[in-house]
Amino acid sequence: MKHSNQRIRACLKELRQRKLDGMLISSSWNVTWLTGFRPAEGFLLVEREGRLVYVTSPLYAQEARACSLWETVCHPRGIFSGTATAIQHNGTYRLGYETTHLSCQEFQRLTRILGNEVNWQPQIHLLETLRMRKSKSEISAIRKAAEITEEAVRYADDIRADMKSEKELQIEIERFLRLKGDNSPAFPVIVASGRRSAFPHHLSSDEILEHPLLIDLGARFGGYCADLTRNFFSDKMPRSWRKIYDIVRGAQEKAFRSIRPGIAASEVDRRAREWIEKKGYGKYFNHGTGHGVGLEVHEPPALSPRGQDLLEEGMVITLEPGIYLPGRFGIRIEDMVVVRGRKGEYLSGNINRRNSTGNRDRA
Repeated sequence: MKHSNQRIRACLKELRQRKLDGMLISSSWNVTWLTGFRPAEGFLLVEREGRLVYVTSPLYAQEARACSLWETVCHPRGIFSGTATAIQHNGTYRLGYETTHLSCQEFQRLTRILGNEVNWQPQIHLLETLRMRKSKSEISAIRKAAEITEEAVRYADDIRADMKSEKELQIEIERFLRLKGDNSPAFPVIVASGRRSAFPHHLSSDEILEHPLLIDLGARFGGYCADLTRNFFSDKMPRSWRKIYDIVRGAQEKAFRSIRPGIAASEVDRRAREWIEKKGYGKYFNHGTGHGVGLEVHEPPALSPRGQDLLEEGMVITLEPGIYLPGRFGIRIEDMVVVRGRKGEYLSGNINRRNSTGNRDRA
């Protein structure tokens, strides 16, 4: 409740600064961050003077009414009519809405019901901007999620020889993550082997496991996500694999050394990207260097050539450079970092990820 009150105050301050009378929040994750209520179907109306109204369906009404932070509306004609009921105003009402979450169809229905009574004000990442800097308790939850994920990496290493397919290994890893963490992992685990590891977001299949083996996985703990990628190799790593692995590892280290409050997210990306380009593999690095992590596995800031945010103390980000050689193999190394006062700190443990025989990438 303490965190919720602080976050609501921060939201109200934003509304006043943007000269909004209210904000209609349609992202369930933004509602969860602001109030602590579980992700559910509904709209949260936050008004500048501090009034909160949660409009939801009968499926969640009982739980919503137990929350003391807001009034609950469950309209017999549905959420859209309920939202119109919740907006009580006189004269011009400047209402912000989340352009990245409210669908075109939902917006059309709301404007049809409310007519000209509302002056709609599009807002991009109002709440997401507030969410970028994590509190101590949020960082603690993310760290625990990362620890569980590292346990899952070790578990995957122990059982992979007994698994016949990518899908079979994926299912076992997800089962482990669910038993140790929340009811669901942060995202569907990616198990990509052999030439399929060259697909950055491969959909794990019934194909037999081959080497190299790339696993992208993340636990969820207390609602907060982890996101790590590890690579496994055969007993003797071919020289061609080792070469690419070392380039990717060097790119991650270049990015990590640049992290500090005030640096542009695009600059962190540039440090990694220039290293890979210098080694002659720039065209095979086809995504951003990282992203924010929190209640959602992909949050701002985006560490990409177009990333405009400046890093701030308390942000939690990934560093995940990769090289993907079509028809051959791909290598990605992904770790989580929290931005501290003068530098970054790894949340995902030991950065020495190869054992003495060099046969696997391990936390």
